[in-house]
Amino acid sequence: MQSKREKRDTRNKKGEITIAWIITIVLLAFGFILLLIFLYNMYGPTDINRTICHESVIFRAAPPEIVQSYMPLKCATRKICITAGLFNSGSCDDEFKGEKNLIKVKVSSPKDIEKLYSQEILECWKMMGEGKLSLFQQYGAVKFGVGSVYPSCIMCSRIAYDNESLNKAGIDLGLVNVPFYMQNYKVPNSQLTYFETMNLNSKDAAVPFDGLKQGEIDTSTGELKKDKEGKTQTQPPEIKEIEVVNNPEELLKTDAIMFMQIAAPTQWGSLGNIGKLATLGLGGSFLAAPLLTGKAVTGVIANWEISLPLAIVGVGLQQLNVAYNRDVTAGYCGDLTLSSTAARSGCSSVRTVRYDEEGISKYCVNIESLP
Repeated sequence: MQSKREKRDTRNKKGEITIAWIITIVLLAFGFILLLIFLYNMYGPTDINRTICHESVIFRAAPPEIVQSYMPLKCATRKICITAGLFNSGSCDDEFKGEKNLIKVKVSSPKDIEKLYSQEILECWKMMGEGKLSLFQQYGAVKFGVGSVYPSCIMCSRIAYDNESLNKAGIDLGLVNVPFYMQNYKVPNSQLTYFETMNLNSKDAAVPFDGLKQGEIDTSTGELKKDKEGKTQTQPPEIKEIEVVNNPEELLKTDAIMFMQIAAPTQWGSLGNIGKLATLGLGGSFLAAPLLTGKAVTGVIANWEISLPLAIVGVGLQQLNVAYNRDVTAGYCGDLTLSSTAARSGCSSVRTVRYDEEGISKYCVNIESLP
């Protein structure tokens, strides 16, 4: 039989084993929670949303332009609350009360805010195809100069401040200078600065583009096709500049980062497209009904006193409309460092603006992003 001392030693050993198991289980559970937090941050819903958005951008750019508008963009706006509170505590209820999927970002210095804005601008630019894809087609107006052009936008991010926690932490928003950060600091895991990565020059991240050129997508890989020199076929060779608004005071007043695009045809380009369409239509008509088509053409030629003036008036009105549309695009793109001709052809840009009616309407007529 075991003595009382032996029984007590046995109970003590069992107790030590039980405590050790409890500690082990607690540590494993804590590690599992940390792993879940890491995975959520790496592959959470916000990154999934941006992947979905980018894929929808590729799908819209892939088919012929005439059907692009029927391919929906699935781009949700990222909502960010900048706070200096402990464990990301703080509130941006004035902007985001009741909003779902709110992201709180803890900052400890103006540089952290600069980095956040820089990263959001870069991600927006990449997500929307780096300004190389024509995404918002007003087909008749852009191809043939019939109808009106207008700027369309995607709201990539909305950013608000928890002013109470920022004031307590002594973070001076007046020291934030995003363009300086983008020009002098490298993109994570890269040897290039933000400016070098985006080919930026100085102001609101913007890539001009030629609205008459459509980029080609390799549908098997989802990547942009390359030409013989290894360059993407979607980058117009005559327009290469990008910009970002170098005005820290204005930037501090903004709380939205958005992608904007507008395009207009050239005078001769629109006439060329009309000529191609007329040739195809006439050729198809001859194949389908040669006798009827021949009679119609003969009738038009025979009555040239009527048909010629009508054609001249029609072309004149079309050319006036093209000139007007090019003036409209210049109004939206003229603040970028482009030539006057390039600004009148259109631009793609990532802009930081105030998230209110005045700030948004300055650059957007149509918004296709999800709230």
